[in-house]
Amino acid sequence: MKTKLKINNDSSTQQLLRNKYLKKGIELIDITLLTELKQGNHGWCSGFNEEDQNIYHIQIWYRGEVVATAGAGGMEIIDDKNYLLYKDDYYKSDYIIFRKVKI
Repeated sequence: MKTKLKINNDSSTQQLLRNKYLKKGIELIDITLLTELKQGNHGWCSGFNEEDQNIYHIQIWYRGEVVATAGAGGMEIIDDKNYLLYKDDYYKSDYIIFRKVKI
C-alpha cells in the first residue's frame, strides 16, 4: 500500500510579510541574532512622599543603538521606519526583529 504525502504549499505568515514588503521595494533582513539584550531603568514608579522604587525594562540593542524595548506588556520597536517586529501567532513569545533595507 502506497501512502501519499500531502504537501502544504501555503506560505508562512512570516514569508507573506516578506513578500508584502518586497512589493514595496523593501527587503526584510533578520537581525535578531545580532542584537544584544540589556536591562534598562525606566525611572521610578513610586508616588509623592513614598520611598523611591525603580522600574525596569529590557532594551534590545543593535549596532550601538536601542531598537526595541520589552517588558511585562510586550515588546515594541523604537524606530519603525528602519525596523520591524514580527510576532509569531502560534508561539506567543517568539519574535523576529527585521531591519528594513530599500532595494
